[in-house]
Amino acid sequence: MRFRIFIFFIVLSQFSFSQSTLTKEQINRLADAGKVWGYLKFYHPYLQYKDINWDSAFTDAVPLILKASSKKEYEGAIQLMFGVFNDPVTSVLQTPGTKDEIKPSTVVVNDSLMIITHFDDRVIDIEENGSNTISKINRYLKSIKAVIFDLRADKDKYLLNDGPTILQTPFAETQMLSNLFSGSITLPAIRTNSVTTLISETSDNNSNYQSPFLIEKRNRLFGRANRDIPLIFIINHYSSLPLEAVGLQLAGKAIIIQEEGSGEIGIVPDVKFMITDSIIIRARLGEIIHAKYGLGFKPDFLVPVSTERELAINKAKEILKTVGQSGRNSESDCRGTSNEGYPKSLTKKPYPSIGERALSVAKIYSILKYFYPNKQIWEHSLDSIYLEFLPRFLSAKDSVDYLKAVVEMYTYSRDGHGFIQQYGRPVSFRNATNTFAPFHIKIIEGQMVIYEILNDSVCNAIGIKIGDIILEKNGKPAMQEFNETRKYFSASNYESQTNLMSLRYLRNQPGVKVKFKILNAEKKTRIVEIMYTPHSTKEMQKITEYFNKGNFSPVFHFPAKDIGYVNLGAITNNEIDSMLNLFRNTKGIIFDDRTYPRSGAVYLMANRLGLTLGGGSKNLPGKDLDYFRDNKIRGWIYKGKTVCLINENAQSAAETAAGILYKSTLIGNHTAGANGGVVNFFIPGDIRLSFTGSAVKGQGAGIQPHILVTPTIKGIQQGKDEILERAIKFLETGK
Repeated sequence: MRFRIFIFFIVLSQFSFSQSTLTKEQINRLADAGKVWGYLKFYHPYLQYKDINWDSAFTDAVPLILKASSKKEYEGAIQLMFGVFNDPVTSVLQTPGTKDEIKPSTVVVNDSLMIITHFDDRVIDIEENGSNTISKINRYLKSIKAVIFDLRADKDKYLLNDGPTILQTPFAETQMLSNLFSGSITLPAIRTNSVTTLISETSDNNSNYQSPFLIEKRNRLFGRANRDIPLIFIINHYSSLPLEAVGLQLAGKAIIIQEEGSGEIGIVPDVKFMITDSIIIRARLGEIIHAKYGLGFKPDFLVPVSTERELAINKAKEILKTVGQSGRNSESDCRGTSNEGYPKSLTKKPYPSIGERALSVAKIYSILKYFYPNKQIWEHSLDSIYLEFLPRFLSAKDSVDYLKAVVEMYTYSRDGHGFIQQYGRPVSFRNATNTFAPFHIKIIEGQMVIYEILNDSVCNAIGIKIGDIILEKNGKPAMQEFNETRKYFSASNYESQTNLMSLRYLRNQPGVKVKFKILNAEKKTRIVEIMYTPHSTKEMQKITEYFNKGNFSPVFHFPAKDIGYVNLGAITNNEIDSMLNLFRNTKGIIFDDRTYPRSGAVYLMANRLGLTLGGGSKNLPGKDLDYFRDNKIRGWIYKGKTVCLINENAQSAAETAAGILYKSTLIGNHTAGANGGVVNFFIPGDIRLSFTGSAVKGQGAGIQPHILVTPTIKGIQQGKDEILERAIKFLETGK
């Protein structure tokens, strides 16, 4: 069997902890325990089909880990946590000492009984006094009546100083077992939990991500003998049993004797971790599975653990005299379970216990580590973030403190799809109310500029116009306060984060009064006071249009002679033919992608624009995706030029739309850089977090324009759409 060694030890030499009386040692121990929890959460096969509450096992262990005053107590807390698996493979191991000498194997033949004693799994070949004895064994095969393989090792052999080690027994290397039986057998397979993407924990998931089992296909093993020689394998807690032996057992051609308490150790693949205090732990990664006998391994006989090796040898001799060979006779012998279940529900209390808060930070860390596909855009080490926020989570004094720690940590994911909700609603301290100011803002040239009027009567009464600059809010510099909230907003790049913040900054509760210091186009300042009130139906309609359609222009029209304009945030599938017929003979069409596409219209119009199947995958977001649902061209093809307008507001489906329109000239600013299916998961406190579950070109930096245009304050004050004007100029002049 193969195993891997992971060094989880974290050094805190540069870590400053001032929020609690917890020591660096406590943080180290708990951080590593959280990492172990996260790895097993997604890779231990039992958790895919058994009703095991692994989350509670960790949360229950947290107080014990924090109270541990010694390495032994820490080991005990980890082992207690593992107890929920009821799996001998998953356990704390004895700390290795110095390297010991490798013991050679021995071969003894007496009264036609061959006994092969194999002490050490590091031996690649069976040796006796330094000379190869395989040929010697083969010479005896004609005369021997039975073979006992004593595979009991003295202790685990995980050569930490040598790095990851592949343990092998001589059987696979020499095909020696083939000389001991006739006919053929089907070897069992190893089933592992092949997790590549996370299954969303919500029913509204729009992706097809799965966590399937991966089954290592095993070939048939063909015997070379003209008879079956009785075979017995003796194993203990430290043995490495070849799957060939299990296959022979399942076929009724071998017997396996096991020391009590060993389980499937040494048979299935495992992983070994070194964590704080130089503790070595082992965890199961796979299970034996057989087409006929199902899941799991079960020995034929159990013997007590003993230092006297002859006790088990004598047991084997007795079996050979009285029982002969004993194979699997029914599926009921097979270890395993048909129970299926799901992890227990997480607490919905807004202020979880300290163990549950530790679970939250460990789950965020683990999911980002194993499933977030765009780590290349991160500016900080995930381990350092974990160490920074673990004490924050533990020392959170109330539900608000806890929620802020969650939001601040998750901002480091740098994902425009990094949405956070609690009880189905956006978190409140990020100004997530539904009451808006009577105007919208954008950050232009480093200033907070009024960009859109939502309530004409209110703004006219106080003299606010588009292009005015907000200098202060309630006496505090507006941009200073604005940037102080940046730590609460996850986005893939700075500009898209700024855009998201600008949509939230001025929201408030009804009845709240806010004073603004305004600088107008004439460079005059004044103080205005606004009372937040519930929105009228007309006002809400305008707000909805602003978010869903971007521009308030007609869906499609002529912004200039012989040039068409299409708002992708507003056009419907039923309007495609009308739009194309209207613009059929124009010089060019401008597709405004500075919003979220309202429908799949861009898919349906693609072929009419002369775009071919998958063409955009070479230039813009996506892998080799089939962008177009119908590749058959029906009717005429548009011959004019096309332009696609983009900016930081174009995210996800809007970025896919830009990829579909890959022949278009892109004009504007780069997109939000967050495209792909969204995956959701929960942490204690009924907090739902989301992330982009697929790797897509342009993630982080966004799709870059061919012609860069950024709005200016002067242009806003003059009522210009500078990106649209530049597109018109390009189509008119070709430049």
